[in-house]
Amino acid sequence: MADREDARRSTATRLAVWARRHLTIWITVATTTQAALLAITTMLMQLPGQSDSVITACIGIVLLLAALSVVLPLIGARAERKARTAEELDDKRRYVTTRVLRGSAGELPRLGQLSATDFGVTPTQYTTSGRDPYVPREPDDTQIRDALSAPGPPYPFVLVWGNTKAGKSRITTEAIRAVFPEDTVVLLPASGAALAELALSDNALPSGEGPAVVHLDDITVADLEVLTPAVLDAVARQAVLVATMTAGRRGQILKSGTDSTRVARTALSRAHRDGQGHELVFRPPTDAEREQAEALYPGETFRGSIAETLVGAIELFAKYKAGPDDDPAGCAIVQAAVDCRRAGLTRSVTDAELSRLFALYLPAIRAGVPATPDTFQQGLRTWAAVPVSSQVALLTADTGDGEAGWKALDHIVSADEGARPIHPGLWPELISIVNPSDARAIMYGAENRGEREHAIAAGRKAATSPHREEAAVSAGYLGILLAEQGEVEASADAFRQAARSQNADRSSMATLQLE
Repeated sequence: MADREDARRSTATRLAVWARRHLTIWITVATTTQAALLAITTMLMQLPGQSDSVITACIGIVLLLAALSVVLPLIGARAERKARTAEELDDKRRYVTTRVLRGSAGELPRLGQLSATDFGVTPTQYTTSGRDPYVPREPDDTQIRDALSAPGPPYPFVLVWGNTKAGKSRITTEAIRAVFPEDTVVLLPASGAALAELALSDNALPSGEGPAVVHLDDITVADLEVLTPAVLDAVARQAVLVATMTAGRRGQILKSGTDSTRVARTALSRAHRDGQGHELVFRPPTDAEREQAEALYPGETFRGSIAETLVGAIELFAKYKAGPDDDPAGCAIVQAAVDCRRAGLTRSVTDAELSRLFALYLPAIRAGVPATPDTFQQGLRTWAAVPVSSQVALLTADTGDGEAGWKALDHIVSADEGARPIHPGLWPELISIVNPSDARAIMYGAENRGEREHAIAAGRKAATSPHREEAAVSAGYLGILLAEQGEVEASADAFRQAARSQNADRSSMATLQLE
């Protein structure tokens, strides 16, 4: 019975929507039908012997059609508005879902639902088992928690920076857990660009009685370049923004002093304002910290930082150093993944991409070994991705950005800086295989390493992004690089594209460059 009733309502709604969308046809048909029935009714009334019930029925039908000619289009308009609202809500949910690492627009995660690895902590045998107690570190714990506790709105932007495996992600995670209730809504954007889009979109950021937490782990210059004052102001009205960053990247941005990193430097200054930036120094644990760590993690000998010990850094370093002799194919794969990170790529590298880059790296490690698909798979599955005793591998499977791939361990990336140059063939090959969003990150990475030619090539690709604001950001940076190269016309074209940005700050900066 209920199904038949629903079917009748559905049919009526479809008819109403049809009437609304074909209003001219509907009015013509309804008016013609009414006129015909009215003529028939008039004729019947003039004929002798017609019953009153027949005439009354005809008049009733005429009146009903007159009412339906008005009511049905109105119902249809209401149904269309309802459908549009539902479609816009679905679009918003899809929009947000593709830009966060966890959850969706309909259900962003709560703090109590997230693990330390969700905040960027390296998975180890301890995090996997759920037995990964935190070893307090003072005065850093207190200072970071005080910064997070600053009243608002506007809420603070807290940046924690330091050397690789100084413990940035873990200490930040524990500070967030200590300051905010477990039911706090947490937004984990896929990138700075994703956060910028969400912040400037209507109702895309979470809102509630207390502030939400927005967390960006291991941010880069590409992330900071889209965090304009307008974006940071929008976030600060509803959430505490927490980010981690390597000391090396921060130093590069602050030392650059050029127009190309002006937005990034402004964003950093925002985090440093009022003591909201915190440097986490890489150091061995104090005697008290070591004693507590050894009690919590029996069998571990703590040398270097606590984080370094728990990931098995010494064993991993030894494996990587022996790679050219022990497994040339596996070592070539790791070097390719490491250099992708060094070149600026922040997402994981897929099997197909690694396999393509593998052919570049293998001959430099061991001549005469064929770079076949079987060689690649064997090197990846039996060496590069095989964990050491800490259950951490040189390459870790990663699906955080939606596509399965591999990420090189931070420690190994840092170890290769200054020890091994990036393979010169990587730049053109990597630029050719990535999408425009990734090309923007590579543009910054190449410029930071003095690879101007490759930075411009990546910038040209990045400026073709289908996302208008992302393309405008890339075009503005590209314009500066081209101007410094003396390519006046090409530079002006790039600045004109950047001037079409919906962000007033960025548009005005590009317009000034054109004057």
